Amino acid sequence: MRIAFFLGRNADTFLRDILARVRLRHDVRVIGGYEQSQWAGPEETAEALAWAELAWVEWAAEHLPALSRMPRACPMVVRLHSFEAFTAHPAQTAWENVDLLMVVAEHIRAELVARVPDVTRRTRVEILPNGLDLSRFPLKRSFEPTHRCAFVASLRHTKCPPLLLQCFVAMAKAEPRLTLHLAGELFGNELERGELDTYLRHMTQILGLENRVFFHGRVADVNGFLEDKDMLLSTSLRESFGYNIVEAMAKGIRPLIHHFPGAEQVFPREWLFATVDECAALSRRPVNPAALRDFVEQRYSLERHLACLSKLLAPLAPGIVEPQAQIRKPGFPGTAAYWQARYHAGRTSGAGSYGRLAAFKADTLNAIVAEHGIRSVVELGCGDGSQLALADYPNYTGLDIAPAAVEQCRQRFADDPSKRFLAYDRQAFKPDSGPRAELALSLDVIYHLVEDALFEAYMDHLFGMATRFVAIYSSDREEPGAPHVRHRKFTTWIECNRPEWKLLTAVPNPYPYDPAEPDDTSHSAFYFFTRK
Repeated sequence: MRIAFFLGRNADTFLRDILARVRLRHDVRVIGGYEQSQWAGPEETAEALAWAELAWVEWAAEHLPALSRMPRACPMVVRLHSFEAFTAHPAQTAWENVDLLMVVAEHIRAELVARVPDVTRRTRVEILPNGLDLSRFPLKRSFEPTHRCAFVASLRHTKCPPLLLQCFVAMAKAEPRLTLHLAGELFGNELERGELDTYLRHMTQILGLENRVFFHGRVADVNGFLEDKDMLLSTSLRESFGYNIVEAMAKGIRPLIHHFPGAEQVFPREWLFATVDECAALSRRPVNPAALRDFVEQRYSLERHLACLSKLLAPLAPGIVEPQAQIRKPGFPGTAAYWQARYHAGRTSGAGSYGRLAAFKADTLNAIVAEHGIRSVVELGCGDGSQLALADYPNYTGLDIAPAAVEQCRQRFADDPSKRFLAYDRQAFKPDSGPRAELALSLDVIYHLVEDALFEAYMDHLFGMATRFVAIYSSDREEPGAPHVRHRKFTTWIECNRPEWKLLTAVPNPYPYDPAEPDDTSHSAFYFFTRK
């Protein structure tokens, strides 16, 4: 399908995950952008409308009224975020020419309807909550107090910086070691930027906070910036969602959220404040990091966002952002044949079985085995045995889809009677008579199962072999990759197919994936499951 996204003079900030998914299957054009060099004239806009089979207008802003009246032969959908509802642009739009209006939150929809009362009669209006790619914001590696508070947003009047400073003063009275770290640039016209810059520096000095308030400017790596913060403070007077808040919660960081209109519909009430004293009290409140992350995963994961979007667009563009089957390069032989050929040619299991990644996995698993007194381990996907060489298991059975890998392991550990190795064939495998152990392992395997039938059988057999625990080290999102890679949201499979199992704990990977260091970083993290 040919899809044209129209940004006007606005950024694609909240569109990037959708664009990444849609571009896998469709022909996409992006018209406009925040930079002046990206702005589009009437001729370019008209040509894109004539080309498109679906027109997506991002932001119901200054470009929408004209777009809604231009000739076209395709459906048009519009996404309204927040500020647009407070402008004149929605009232100037020909909504009867729009097929679908998606609003990111119910309180923003109410604000829009208050200003354009007949909008719901003129077009279809639906709520599409935003979503966060949780793989980019893992739980913090350490929750030892650092006494550092984060603020992550552009510095403008909507974010209410005066309230930010007053809240920090109230918090700092109770904790003299507390510091405030602002990640964001001044935003607005020349007057707004100038007066706010002067005010912030003036009040920082007047309040005696020169050594406690730090301005970091725009931060590209928000996940890294948040890693050493205990809490995040948001003092906005208007939000539709607040990505910075959700990102912090995904990392298990305590959120302190000004009770803006509609906040109780988006976030837990226990983390909302209306006064500076309430904010200070919240900053001392005990926090459950896992519960904060669970809240985000249950309500605002990218997978839920895309599934909701797919459902909303189904009448206009069926399957536009459905989870993708692996897009293979010509000649890819399939998972089993690929790995057999790889091992037969003398290649290894991959970089994750060596160096610091292998050491991290071994340390984590050895500690779990010792802590729970585990006497037997079975691994479905043992590979070439390099990872196993670092393990300390009393009794071990390894299975692999590649006979060449099984033979390598048998030779490598021939003198170790505590280990045995078997070939795995999903169709021939009989769960009732197959190996069983207290702990079943899956290490860097799930995202290599590109065929659905193989994935289903593998998960079924993995949990069928475990009597006490299942440990999975993998990515946990839907996304295609290289020919032999398909990232999967395996936790959803477990919820639907193994409800008798629950997540015991998750251990984030201390070396999250960095394309500059692909051999020493990883998309994966540990997930440990036990029976309910």
